[in-house]
Amino acid sequence: MKISRFILIIVLGALLVGSVSCGGAGLPKPTVGYVPEGWSVLSDHVYTTCLGFDEGVLIYGDGELQSPNSVEIHYRDMYEESSAVGGKPVTDVDRIIADWAIYNLEFDSIEPEESGTMIVGGQIAGYAKGYDPVGDNYVLVLECFNEPICLSLRALWKPTIEDEADVKRLIDSISF
Repeated sequence: MKISRFILIIVLGALLVGSVSCGGAGLPKPTVGYVPEGWSVLSDHVYTTCLGFDEGVLIYGDGELQSPNSVEIHYRDMYEESSAVGGKPVTDVDRIIADWAIYNLEFDSIEPEESGTMIVGGQIAGYAKGYDPVGDNYVLVLECFNEPICLSLRALWKPTIEDEADVKRLIDSISF
């Protein structure tokens, strides 16, 4: 009897560990069609949060993590966002996602110079762009909701026309 319980505990433990470590298997991952020359994937992983939601991150850049030229794409199951935008008229959704992007930029103490909506991956996205004098770079925060995922993007680039063009071209190539 003790051996049966021991085996049962081992099997249940293995199933529990397997279900936690395999989290994110059903989360659709955005694809990027263009990566600027000299850039590479700096991070690509999916994990399950302590609340049981799947989240993933793709980071592209021209060097180390947090490099001055980089694009971080965070994607996750729609949970709290779906209640914020579900059933709203399109104009309300535009305003909500643009406001969300502004909030996320201001959270980093960066004053938005520009904000509004744009199309990413065929979906409407709210964005806010500002200049960070401390890091001497531009920052773009973008929020997009496309059932079943939410995409949050943060791009950094040095204030050159070439770097901005690389970032914008990468963002324009995202599909999900």
